[in-house]
Amino acid sequence: MFRDFVYLDINRVQSILAQLQQGLLNEVMEGKMEQTSGKMQMAVNLLAMLLPVSASGSVEHSRGTSFSESKVLHDYAFEAARRSLEDERLLLEDDGLDRDDVPETGFVLVRGSARISDYRTLEKISANFDKVDKIFSTRTGKQPGMGKTMKEMTTVIDSFFKDSIRVKITNPQGCEFIGPLAREHLREDIRDLIYKYSSAPEGEWVMLADIARVPDPEDSEEEALMERLEAVDGGSVSSQMGKAMGMLNVFQELFGSVAYPEVAVSPIAVYREIDFKPGT
Repeated sequence: MFRDFVYLDINRVQSILAQLQQGLLNEVMEGKMEQTSGKMQMAVNLLAMLLPVSASGSVEHSRGTSFSESKVLHDYAFEAARRSLEDERLLLEDDGLDRDDVPETGFVLVRGSARISDYRTLEKISANFDKVDKIFSTRTGKQPGMGKTMKEMTTVIDSFFKDSIRVKITNPQGCEFIGPLAREHLREDIRDLIYKYSSAPEGEWVMLADIARVPDPEDSEEEALMERLEAVDGGSVSSQMGKAMGMLNVFQELFGSVAYPEVAVSPIAVYREIDFKPGT
């Protein structure tokens, strides 16, 4: 089986290996690598290249930096980290996982349909909607009020999303896992990824992620948030400032945070699995 990575946070992979492979790390720090063999030796060698320490235990900044700059061993490091999570029983892998069964914390490996949103590109499109609309639309095909809506969307994106990238994986049970992608950990430019795969790629995608938050229904109800917004009224200067901050927090919760029924995660890897079948 081959993994076609589009995203891999090697810093999180390093952290998992460093914390869960502490015994091997001690071997590296104490210079006892020659005492191991086989697959264990491979893991030790990986840690030796992964972490900025020499076999004698001294720090070598260049070694850690060179590993971070090279993608040659990243895929192997991911597999070592995934197996470490499995061995420690920290990884939940269940394609039929219902939302009610999602734990508050931990690591999950989820499979399903994907949706990628690049808000930097979406903001540019909404900001230039009138110009784009003139190019592609006929006079009879124009929708009244769409220009105003696009301007409002530009304001919302600029205020709450900026240049962020979000990925959502929806498993077969309809459970949605959503989280941000850091541009520096993408395997290639996001525009190239969307060009090749589209923003809603076909087929099954896999995401290894750390669960950040499982919102409760009552914490994400839009009506409750709007009631809090309407409760802001006059008063002293300090009171008005406090209520203004409360209003901003309401907007942040409404637009800038994950809401029920989605599950907020910190993605570590996003990829496709490609199986090689004999005779094909």
